[in-house]
Amino acid sequence: MTPRGAGTSEPSIAPGGGVGIKLVRGDVEIAAICTVTYRDRDRVLACGHPLLNLGPTDLMMTQANVNGLFPSLQESFKFASAGDEVGSFRQDRATGVFGYLGKSPG
Repeated sequence: MTPRGAGTSEPSIAPGGGVGIKLVRGDVEIAAICTVTYRDRDRVLACGHPLLNLGPTDLMMTQANVNGLFPSLQESFKFASAGDEVGSFRQDRATGVFGYLGKSPG
């Protein structure tokens, strides 16, 4: 896999940080942004909840940048954008999404 920005450095995917799950790419790009729950070398667990509850899957993992916050007493949320491609999410289960850094989607 040769992601955009290859050769720069180790991806900044760390627990508590953001990670993107690219759902659509092309002229328009759509990605879900989640929080990294756990990382062990090239293995990443994120979200803490299902994305689409698909089970086995093959979705692109990206870096993520939080651009702004919308604080609210009812429901706060973040404005975020997907960054460089860094791996692939292979499982979408009830406890979160799981994937590997450095592997490209099939």
